[in-house]
Amino acid sequence: MARSLIAAISVILLAPCLSAGPLHSIKRYISTHKELLAYDGIVIGGPLADAASSVHCQNASPRCIETDPILPLHPMPAQFFVPAAIGGAVIAAGGHLVWHFVDHRKAKQILPWIAGPIGVGEFLQVKSNVNVANVLTSSR
Repeated sequence: MARSLIAAISVILLAPCLSAGPLHSIKRYISTHKELLAYDGIVIGGPLADAASSVHCQNASPRCIETDPILPLHPMPAQFFVPAAIGGAVIAAGGHLVWHFVDHRKAKQILPWIAGPIGVGEFLQVKSNVNVANVLTSSR
């Protein structure tokens, strides 16, 4: 009885969200901001993937140490994730400023020059972290 009541209330409350209006707006935003959304994914997801792979390496082996001179040799997960999230958010905000205040034809050319090096660098760092974790765990 309680489940069916909750389901009925949920349908009533969510019905306006299922209309074509909001879905059409979301679809339009996605279709007009593809480059910006890809940029956000790279500049936010890259550093977070690096943080996650660093935490994995730290958890996989006590011999895995952090080489960043700002961090201790065995940092806590928050010491990885907080700077990665803040840095990604700041870079993403910069990209949004470029997108909204620079001509879109120029912005579409500027954003890849920012996101490209970040994406490549983070890819290589994540790959290195995973390789180190694999080597250290297999040599136990």
